[in-house]
Amino acid sequence: GTGSGSLSHALARAVGPTGRLHTYEFNAARATAAQAEFASNGLSPGRVICQHGDVCQPEWKYDGVPEGGVDAAFFDLPNPWLAVPLAAPLLRAGGRLCTFSPCIEQVGAPRT
Repeated sequence: GTGSGSLSHALARAVGPTGRLHTYEFNAARATAAQAEFASNGLSPGRVICQHGDVCQPEWKYDGVPEGGVDAAFFDLPNPWLAVPLAAPLLRAGGRLCTFSPCIEQVGAPRT
């Protein structure tokens, strides 16, 4: 999730002025706070699109994100393997997927 937005700030700067970062946060208050911070740092609207939602739900839809139009996906979630099947079709050929797993039990799950 977006969380505090610190990783999203770094990624937004990495994609440059013509790139776009779509970030999603399960907690509505954190999503609102992060969006305000992105705006105050000149990253939104435009470069960062921050939305509230649960990307691990089977019915989740990445509205406005074209299939095959994503260069990379980063998941900082307790159960990233739930989000991978929904995001995989969005990755371009050769796109990258990164998951952050704070517990060793989580490391093998994304590939199963």
